[in-house]
Amino acid sequence: GHTEATRTAFYDELKELHQKQAKGKCHIIVGDFNCRLHARKPDETNILGPHIFGRGQAFLEGYEDREVRTITNRDLFTDFLTTEEYIAGNTLFQKEASKKITFKEIKRSFNLFNLYLKIR
Repeated sequence: GHTEATRTAFYDELKELHQKQAKGKCHIIVGDFNCRLHARKPDETNILGPHIFGRGQAFLEGYEDREVRTITNRDLFTDFLTTEEYIAGNTLFQKEASKKITFKEIKRSFNLFNLYLKIR
């Protein structure tokens, strides 16, 4: 994957581009952010819906308890959603199992989020 510096630079540029857009308009960003959410934290109900695919809350809690931790795509993605007031639109509704996966590895599958809604 990409280095932490490269991923951080991507989100910094995305924030900068977004902030140049007209206020009061509905903005939609569509793309594959390679983000594995795994679960919705209690303080993320304003940016994520209830339909999250992944390893669950216990996995996130175990990861966050580590002493040494890198900034993950999840951290960068949820920070972007929060600071720019976006909602991960595809977490708002239930999807068929065949529609959840955009990436597969042997014995592991992940939901990569593709739709983001901006509502101001």
